[in-house]
Amino acid sequence: MKLLLSLLLLFSFANAAGVAMDEKLGAMIPLDLKFMDDKGETQTFKQLMHGKPTLLTLNYYKCAGLCTTELIKLAETLEKVDLKEGKDYQVLTVSFSEDEPASLAAHKRKTIFSSMTRDFDHSAWNFVIGKNGSSKKLVDTVGFHFEKSDLPSAIMQYTHATGVIVLSAKGKITRYLQGVTQLPLDIKMAVLSAAKGKVTKSIPKQLQSCSDFHPKEKFVLPIEQIVGAIITLIAIAFFIRLLLFNKKNRVTLTKEEYYRQEEEKDLKKKDKED
Repeated sequence: MKLLLSLLLLFSFANAAGVAMDEKLGAMIPLDLKFMDDKGETQTFKQLMHGKPTLLTLNYYKCAGLCTTELIKLAETLEKVDLKEGKDYQVLTVSFSEDEPASLAAHKRKTIFSSMTRDFDHSAWNFVIGKNGSSKKLVDTVGFHFEKSDLPSAIMQYTHATGVIVLSAKGKITRYLQGVTQLPLDIKMAVLSAAKGKVTKSIPKQLQSCSDFHPKEKFVLPIEQIVGAIITLIAIAFFIRLLLFNKKNRVTLTKEEYYRQEEEKDLKKKDKED
């Protein structure tokens, strides 16, 4: 089972190439966008934020690849953040696939909370699904891109970038924390800056996306680098083998020449004696 999951994640990484997140710092989220929560109830984006700086993630709940890993890692990080969820910040996970039912949002919510090892205010993290094109408007506003995957739908329906989009209490995009994993200090500083409405540029790093996981600050699994490294190692191994082979041949050739020269000396010596 672990091997299967690893393969699924690898497939996810390798197929997210070219899917990135265009940072739109300072842009405002339309707060009247409506979403369906895990109970099937409709709430506006403003209601879901509860007037707090908000950490936004965009995923889809059927994802068999990186999405769950990204959310679980975020949960692990939030457990270590020196801030109080629900008081200092909110977390909002939105499915960009509007054909998903509320039951999937509820299941994902349960999965993520069950992975946490400390009491976490469940009301501080909502899992919702777009309604009437609201998720499309949201992803366009934040510069998030996704596309249909070439892999079987049972493995992965979409390839997309990964990361956390940080919003001020008024819905302004103040920072992007791209990639699958985040540092507790980065989360804390991003939330504190968002509380002041301060826009902060992202720190460039190797991106990972749902799938390097192309998943892309861009999180894309560095497939090209890996392939390049493998090719380089093969070339080095071939070169070393070639050198050893030539050295062996040179040693053998030297011995043959030595014996041939000795035979020629013996023949010349005999000729003189005759």
